[in-house]
Amino acid sequence: MTLLFKKFDLAVQVALILIAIIFKLSGLEWYYIYFTLGGWQIFSLLTHHVVLADFRSSSRRKAYAWSALTALLLTLIGAAASSIFVTILLLLVVFTPVLALWYLSICYLEIRALNLKNIVHMKR
Repeated sequence: MTLLFKKFDLAVQVALILIAIIFKLSGLEWYYIYFTLGGWQIFSLLTHHVVLADFRSSSRRKAYAWSALTALLLTLIGAAASSIFVTILLLLVVFTPVLALWYLSICYLEIRALNLKNIVHMKR
């Protein structure tokens, strides 16, 4: 079940990223997908933390979670301090795609590790 969810999770992320790229290149509004991808990744992170406890302790996941929390806190600070709000939003426009690709790589590496683990157990 874990591997199935992880593959589904990765497929959704890749599809949303590809749709965002296609929309952007076509001149269509792509920001909705930007927020949808971010929302999906937060949902995935929370699901891994609550349901898939084996992956909660991953150092990559912890680093990503702290980075995402930092981005959220910066957004809240920016909303409260209008003088730096535009600067923080511009930083987030650059920083959040990096977060999205980082999380995508975390998910991919975990799937790869699970596949390798399954192969090792099959050889026994």
